[in-house]
Amino acid sequence: MKLLNDLVLIEEIKKTTEKKLASGLIIPTEATEKEYEVKSIGVKCKALKIGDKIRLYEHTSLLPFNDGFLFNEAKGIKVIL
Repeated sequence: MKLLNDLVLIEEIKKTTEKKLASGLIIPTEATEKEYEVKSIGVKCKALKIGDKIRLYEHTSLLPFNDGFLFNEAKGIKVIL
């Protein structure tokens, strides 16, 4: 599938960590910032390539699409990991 312009298709990476208390009880915790993996990129994307892991700004607009999300490359990348 070819995406237009600078659209990017991403999929959320599910991360959970476990916190073990002194009593032995294990409590799962979620990461505070969500990470995403790039699945497909538009023809005008310059900064990303397929397989990159990224974090987005908190208020980035995401459009649900199939099993992932679409967003505009120029308006949301916080960090490329």
